Amino acid sequence: MYKNIIPGLVSIDTEIEKINGFEICQNLNFFQNIKRKNQFHYKLLFSAKADEPDDYDFRSEYFIKKGKNWHFNRRIFFWHQYFSYDIENRIFYFNRAYFLLPLRIGGIFTPGEHISNMIDLELFLNGYVVLRGIAVKINNKNIGISAPGLNGKTTLLKKLLKNGAGYIAEDYLILNLKDKKIYPTCPLAKENFWRRRKINNELAELLKKNPIIEHPVPLDGLYLLQNSQNPGYRSNKKQLVDYLLLNSLYFLDNLFIKSYIYDLGMTDSLLERINDFKNSKIKYKFIQTHDFNFNFL
Repeated sequence: MYKNIIPGLVSIDTEIEKINGFEICQNLNFFQNIKRKNQFHYKLLFSAKADEPDDYDFRSEYFIKKGKNWHFNRRIFFWHQYFSYDIENRIFYFNRAYFLLPLRIGGIFTPGEHISNMIDLELFLNGYVVLRGIAVKINNKNIGISAPGLNGKTTLLKKLLKNGAGYIAEDYLILNLKDKKIYPTCPLAKENFWRRRKINNELAELLKKNPIIEHPVPLDGLYLLQNSQNPGYRSNKKQLVDYLLLNSLYFLDNLFIKSYIYDLGMTDSLLERINDFKNSKIKYKFIQTHDFNFNFL
């Protein structure tokens, strides 16, 4: 059995229920386990000792590439952190000292950030866009909404669920623009004090009353939302690519991922995907709201 991280798209082979920093899914058991691997399948294993090579093909600070494997090996006093990534088989190896890292410290990313950033990159290169946003089913239509941080997405989601909407996604809005589909994602329902973001139990209680969709659904509408508390402010219309650059591509913050992109010469492919989204014919609508007024829905 495998963890169904993004139904119909991403799965992980692991017995672990939670991975620190894995923002794509904080509860690996939110969706039912599956017997068959999804299109993008990863494996997580523990390694008791570092298996760093004596030499390397490429090095970028503490990240070392040898053959088909990446390695990170660093000691800070008595704390030894190690992980490696098997590119061909999509297997992550972590030692327990690193795996237990609760949050990013001094530029050292958590295990979950490395895994989620690699997933984000591979999805993007294969035509999927991962935006910060929500998705709900309203009047038998599947609606996706993307907005900058702290612009009221989760507040809007809870309001819609109270009024009978069906839950599809929260925080991670994953779209296939070619096939016009939305993929369900786990809700971000736990407190993250380092992000100064707290979701109370209200969302969890609302989800208990709504059936959980565990398969991709057609995208019937996409809204790009921007809130302002200045009643006289009028923003310029934003395009889908504007939201892509603001609300996506977070993997570019990660030196491991940037080194991976550099080593494989993926820059042209990334720019091509950005251009694809810029020229996408998918229908969307930009909405400017004032003081969290979501009556447009």
